[in-house]
Amino acid sequence: MQSKSLQVTPIPTPRKNVEDELVRVNLLVPVSLRKEWKALALESDKTLTQVIIEAMTRQVSRNTQNENSKK
Repeated sequence: MQSKSLQVTPIPTPRKNVEDELVRVNLLVPVSLRKEWKALALESDKTLTQVIIEAMTRQVSRNTQNENSKK
């Protein structure tokens, strides 16, 4: 019995200063966490969307750097 080959799609490097079309992403998070994110957004004079995009971009960049350093 042969196993199917697994195709792995590489994570793209985050692009900076590129105007991409925004798409909707729905996810469930605890109410308390959303309140923290919203408070941070208000303190930073940013939208919740901006705060999440910035945080995820940093995380992806960090993960990409860690993957590259393992090679």
